[in-house]
Amino acid sequence: MLNSILLGLVPISTVWVLQKVINSVMVLIEKSSTDYLIPLTWLILQFSLSLINSIIQEFQIYIDRKAEERLEITLQQLVLQKVISVPIFYFDLPDFYNKLNRISANLGGRFLNPIRGLITILKGTITVISLFIYLYSIHWSLSTMSLLAAFPILLIQRKLGLKQYLLAFHNTPIFREIQYLQFMMRDRNTSKEIRLFMLGEYFISKWLNKSKQMLSKTLLLMRKGQIYAIVGEGISAFFYLLAALVIILLIQNQSLTVGEFVAVGQAVQNTQSSFNGIAKRLGAFKEEALRISDYFLFTNFTHADDNKPKGIKSFPKLREGITFKNVSYKYINSDVQILNNICLHVKPGQKVAIVGENGSGKTTFVKCLSGLYPLTKGEIYFDDTEICSIQDTEIYSNISVVFQDFIKYPYTVKENIFFGNINKDLEMSEIEEVAKKAGVHDFTSKFPNGYETFLGRIFKEGEDISGGQWQRIALARSLFKNGQIFILDEPTASLDPIAELEVFERFEHLTKDKTTFFISHRMASAKIADIILVFKKGEIVESGKHDYLMEVKGEYFNLYNKQAKWYTTDQKTKEGNLQKQSIS
Repeated sequence: MLNSILLGLVPISTVWVLQKVINSVMVLIEKSSTDYLIPLTWLILQFSLSLINSIIQEFQIYIDRKAEERLEITLQQLVLQKVISVPIFYFDLPDFYNKLNRISANLGGRFLNPIRGLITILKGTITVISLFIYLYSIHWSLSTMSLLAAFPILLIQRKLGLKQYLLAFHNTPIFREIQYLQFMMRDRNTSKEIRLFMLGEYFISKWLNKSKQMLSKTLLLMRKGQIYAIVGEGISAFFYLLAALVIILLIQNQSLTVGEFVAVGQAVQNTQSSFNGIAKRLGAFKEEALRISDYFLFTNFTHADDNKPKGIKSFPKLREGITFKNVSYKYINSDVQILNNICLHVKPGQKVAIVGENGSGKTTFVKCLSGLYPLTKGEIYFDDTEICSIQDTEIYSNISVVFQDFIKYPYTVKENIFFGNINKDLEMSEIEEVAKKAGVHDFTSKFPNGYETFLGRIFKEGEDISGGQWQRIALARSLFKNGQIFILDEPTASLDPIAELEVFERFEHLTKDKTTFFISHRMASAKIADIILVFKKGEIVESGKHDYLMEVKGEYFNLYNKQAKWYTTDQKTKEGNLQKQSIS
């Protein structure tokens, strides 16, 4: 605040000292005096004012940047906390993404801009008042014309600020698509497929069209803004011209000295510049207020389907099991039932295989079970405790999940496993134990840095491992959590047949004393389950053990035989190739 007051008083001080410098020099010239002390004193004072002004401004810039960066960290932290705390179905809402995108950058600057504006207005007001008094003492019309020049600028900036915000608001979906296209072409994982399908030029063309579309709208508003700016500058120039005429008349009447003439001209310019600065800041408040409101719209974002009270109970030690009662689910803003009237009871420690064609609701089923999706209808009970009454953290702590699209963290092997339960102490013995169970230890022990080896090459020169090895890492991470319920979505999808056999040979040991659900498209793997659930169009159409379902000759029988035919065909082909090789 003190800085603003001092900076506000600098212009009038500079004008007054400039007047003294010129007048003292004129006296020196007119009287042919050799007394340089007085003009030299005023020159030193003028230099001192300039230096003080620079020091205050640089100090202000440092304080301002420091506050902006600290505020940026705090606000971004709140955004990230919001992102990780909202229900997973929010990520199916485009409106949620649009709001997130609009507040993704420069939050510190955005929140400080109104404060900066107030400081600018305070500084400008002090400058204007001091210069206004000075000009009024010369002639009342000079101060009046400087004041009148500011009002058109205020109206123009207010209108332009609103238009700039609306442009950014309506361009958000296009901007998101542009960012996504850039990400796809820059990302290592997507670059392989883009090359193989020769999609590069197609995506560049798509990106170019979207970019040009957004650019044309931006340039249109920019042209309008420039027209507004020219009009504003024209008005300012007109009033400056009138002020110049008044100054000339005052000189002709010999009521101004040379020093006063120069000082008044500079004072008029400074007054109009300060008035214009105040007008621009006042006009920008509307846009800044709207942009700040975007932040609070995001942090307070809620959906009608997220109005259920938060659970407060602990997760029970399973004794009776898990019960589904008429469970149904459909995605937000959709009428299609993904799950429909699921009724089921699973005893503690049972191994449950979930099979069915793609799109039959298998993955949605486990997301509802793990508390990621809120039920549209029905209840899920763990013993006699309903899922919606249990704390989210309690659910996540007791259910371990390995999804098919698990994350490949570009950190060390040790950290990749430790991420399964960061609340535990980092004990290498326990990490190695689960690594051995999941088949991670065998290939990790061959790395020069062992468990300290970075995976991938995003941050450091690490090891590139296969998809099957990544899946074993994900399996070890889930085992490290040590939850009561174990869920695997396609646990052997990335494994070769030999590795798959090894996993299922270990399966009983891996899931000992755990209630286990595993989704599989390979019917042969379902044989080890205590119960097989056959999904079709969001419903459980069959359930039972392998032998029973084969006897029934229903959906499972058909799925199994289709795959058996593939396996038989593959086997005959392999045998035929071997015979040809032996003959040759």
